[in-house]
Amino acid sequence: MDEIAIVGNGELKQADLTAIEQANLIVRFNSPPPSHIYAAAKTDILVLSNSSKQTSRLLGCSQYIKGPIFRQAKSIMLPYHPQIIAKYMPKPNPLSWLKGRRADLTQQCQDLASQHQKPCTTLSAEAYQQACQSLQIEGMGLRSTFPSSGLLAVRHIVDLHAKRSNI
Repeated sequence: MDEIAIVGNGELKQADLTAIEQANLIVRFNSPPPSHIYAAAKTDILVLSNSSKQTSRLLGCSQYIKGPIFRQAKSIMLPYHPQIIAKYMPKPNPLSWLKGRRADLTQQCQDLASQHQKPCTTLSAEAYQQACQSLQIEGMGLRSTFPSSGLLAVRHIVDLHAKRSNI
């Protein structure tokens, strides 16, 4: 049976590290804390939130790009489709926009993945809409309540795994 390790950004214990390294598929998110560096020997999918200030900072940080979390990632997953970002996500205020802040970092993330020869997947707008339906987010709530990048990525990975396993 395939094991998937969904590794959040909380602190890890030695037993966690062992279980993670034994998994068939390891998924990590954004910028894990320094304690995860020692556990980064294997990362199959790195999920980068392509609509966040944190990712904007990471994209410009050579220490992150050269570090083990990004370097060890075999592929990149972007949870928010550009259509979803444009339609529902808040836009940066004018001053932030003038300073370079953008709501949609999809192209920058794809360019970075390409520069480092990492496949990059952007989840579909339909995946986002299905997550919203399952969480009963509708109407005006779509502009104020957003499924997390973690939820979107985990749903996608579990769905893919279930299809492969014919569950």
